Amino acid sequence: MTDIPSRPVSEPHEESTGRGLMIGGLVLGITSVVFGWLVPLLGVIAGVIGIIISPMGIKRARKWTRPTSVGTAGLILSIIGVVWSVIWWIVYAARMSQDTIAY
Repeated sequence: MTDIPSRPVSEPHEESTGRGLMIGGLVLGITSVVFGWLVPLLGVIAGVIGIIISPMGIKRARKWTRPTSVGTAGLILSIIGVVWSVIWWIVYAARMSQDTIAY
């Protein structure tokens, strides 16, 4: 009979530390900022999802006393991306309404 080494009980699994959620939030935040001026709807959708999942990852990381800087950056970028997208959406709407006015 061979001894199978097991993981220590105190060591969390990778997916339970929130790292994947924080990285996902960062990617969505970057996507929101980049696409916010090209396709504002995509920027808003990516930003809102990033705003939802970044704090989830931060909460899990704090539970296991892991660094939360990636999650914080993702949350900040997601918020900036949503604001940026909404501003560009308003600019596009104002421009379209000016173009359709008959003089």
